[in-house]
Amino acid sequence: MKKIVLVTILFFASLLILQAQYCPAPFYTVGTGANDYLNGFTCNTISNLNSGPSPAPYQIDYSSTMTTTLMMNNSYTATMYNCPGWTEGVNIWIDYNHNFLFDATELCGNVVMSPGATGTIVFTVPSTATPGLTKMRVRLNYSPTTGFTPCGQYTYGEIEDYGVFIPPPAPIDAATTAITAPVSGCA
Repeated sequence: MKKIVLVTILFFASLLILQAQYCPAPFYTVGTGANDYLNGFTCNTISNLNSGPSPAPYQIDYSSTMTTTLMMNNSYTATMYNCPGWTEGVNIWIDYNHNFLFDATELCGNVVMSPGATGTIVFTVPSTATPGLTKMRVRLNYSPTTGFTPCGQYTYGEIEDYGVFIPPPAPIDAATTAITAPVSGCA
């Protein structure tokens, strides 16, 4: 009986994990149709240059093909390449706690870029990040260029999601570094 209950619990838990997803589309009404798109993104080992506009619903999930390892307490620079048409804002979030939400505290930064310009966001992975595989959301938005959310619906822009692996912190090495002979006698 206990085995049946345990198997049932595990089955339903796995269904919840399989069904868990980040906020669903639609994200944009016009999206990249008026030349509002991210034309490239790099961060650590991810390099997605000249990516061009995405089709409706204007969100591309690259997390299964483009993943990078980010270490806790280390700083990283993300570089975005704006489309040639408009001034755009870009926000980056990383789901550090693996709850399938991009919480306000997980915002890595914002940059506003002129048409065809390059922008950077420098961020540090917190020591409180949950180790494991998670997602990074890069969202470009025409208006507003700041203060927009990872999941709300807007008119112009696009979303690119990438994979992030955060390894567990290294164990503390309390190894012996030197052994000295005991001192004996009185001087």
